[in-house]
Amino acid sequence: MKNILSENMQRFGTKNLNESNIEKLNENQGQIRMTVSGRRNKQPIGDLNLQNKVQIPYDTRFVTDTDSRSISTLDPKVKYVNANYTLRIYNKTLLNEFRQLTGGTIILDKLEFVPNGNMFGTSLNWKDTIELNQQIPLSKGSMTTTQIQIPIPAPKAAASLDSSKNKVNISFKESDGGKSLGIDGARYTLRGRIQSRTRDRATLVANIEKAIASGKLKDTDGGKARMAQWDAANPSGTSAATTSGAFYVQIPVSLSSIAIPVSPSQGRG
Repeated sequence: MKNILSENMQRFGTKNLNESNIEKLNENQGQIRMTVSGRRNKQPIGDLNLQNKVQIPYDTRFVTDTDSRSISTLDPKVKYVNANYTLRIYNKTLLNEFRQLTGGTIILDKLEFVPNGNMFGTSLNWKDTIELNQQIPLSKGSMTTTQIQIPIPAPKAAASLDSSKNKVNISFKESDGGKSLGIDGARYTLRGRIQSRTRDRATLVANIEKAIASGKLKDTDGGKARMAQWDAANPSGTSAATTSGAFYVQIPVSLSSIAIPVSPSQGRG
């Protein structure tokens, strides 16, 4: 309910909602801000949210030490898991901020990984930039929604046997031999653009003819001069995008908020 309320307060311009209020409303969300022609928008034009926690599996069948103080170190059964996120663009906010972006396409360019400064021991080399090259047409409704996946490396886990309940307790291991195995504090940066739509010649001709027929356009030559000017500027027959706005959103990687360790059997092996 809190998230829905905060989204509506932003989208419909609730009075007295300042920048500080917006930050508080979105403290658990990835905000999307963008720049067009050097001008940065005042309010977020979208958000990025984790759909649900992902499960990282470990084999606990051989954790049999009955000393509850004894900790076993387990390797994950996978190298990484994909966390699913929902990307939403507030179309009305976008168009209110940047009216030249009528229609168009969301272009997700890449995910950049930013380590926490002590990224030793992870089982996946995930420091390379991930090229997305994903394009999503802006919808005609109030919101454009798409899904993206972010790979999360699986760290080692710490496991101990609770003999009284014959149950294995498992958690992500934070360090081994003085080196950090966790990924808390790292983040991804999602970079993208929102590009205005292109226009082909046939569509433009149809629009001019429709405007003349309705009386909205008073061209005495039937739009010929207008089309000649357009043809001179667009010899390929398609107009180039008039503008493109760049945006980015920071995605913190905290294992406690993104993933949980699980086992096929939490009981004694």
